[in-house]
Amino acid sequence: MTIRSSFYFDGAGKELIHKWKYNNLYYIKDFIKKIIIKKFPYSDIELETIVPVPIHFLKKLLRGFNQSEIISDIIAIEFGIINSPFLLKRVKFTKPQSNYKNYKKREKNIQNAFKLNKKSVYKKILLVDDIMTSGSTLIEISKLLPDRELYIYTLSRAI
Repeated sequence: MTIRSSFYFDGAGKELIHKWKYNNLYYIKDFIKKIIIKKFPYSDIELETIVPVPIHFLKKLLRGFNQSEIISDIIAIEFGIINSPFLLKRVKFTKPQSNYKNYKKREKNIQNAFKLNKKSVYKKILLVDDIMTSGSTLIEISKLLPDRELYIYTLSRAI
């Protein structure tokens, strides 16, 4: 499993993501697109598909969008990779991972939160999320994709 991010989750980067997710500043997507295109770290690897980290349907209804799906859409279009947004489903409504500072609590919060909607035929998968802090969400999802070559891209990574 290889993990790469475009910027650190602090200062202006943290503010950018928070405004995008929680203040409904959807137009920030255009700026984020420029960052992704300029700093995408996997353009030299022949990825077979992209899988965004799903959010619970209630959270998507409240927010109006899934930021990981938007990131994966940008990558799919710009780099010509098949997007598989329905491969995974979030089946458990969880509290935001940011509510927990302890890794074990984050791990427990996200446990069994996802399921595969269908079996994947792809071997080289890019898993996409907006932020990586402890990595517990990505680790939980990786359990559903054994024997796959997983590459992980997050827009931002906590330091």
